[in-house]
Amino acid sequence: AAMVLFSGAALADSSNLYVGTDLQRSDVSGSTNVNDLNSVNIHIGGTINENLAVELGVSDSANVKVAGKDVRDFSTTVDLIGNIPVTYVANLDLLGTVGAVYTDTKIGPSVGAGLQYHLTKEVSLRTLVKYEDVANDKIGSNHDVKYTAGINYSW
Repeated sequence: AAMVLFSGAALADSSNLYVGTDLQRSDVSGSTNVNDLNSVNIHIGGTINENLAVELGVSDSANVKVAGKDVRDFSTTVDLIGNIPVTYVANLDLLGTVGAVYTDTKIGPSVGAGLQYHLTKEVSLRTLVKYEDVANDKIGSNHDVKYTAGINYSW
């Protein structure tokens, strides 16, 4: 994943659309020799209300060697992202995600959790940990755990 979800009265007048990017570090498991895979995610989303958003993202990795061949991992995600404001920390939200990931002709479910900090009404930083239960034949993985950190901009 990942998004500008606005919480509290101070942010309630914000726009419904946002774009963002995340740097991702993946732990893949399965028959692959690839232990870690770095990628970039670009996403666009819209808030449904102050506690729920929908987001569409694409991720692309650097080339990795698998069985002597250069392989690139590309995936598309769609997520519902919920947020709960942290009462004692201004501008901080707890995030939860549920969605689907499409990679290399296969579709699987994904779930995640994280934090988001609003620097301004337009800019926020977020971190997520996402579990994607989908096989990727190109890199020989059964599932993927992604650790992400990124920035979002809304208008």
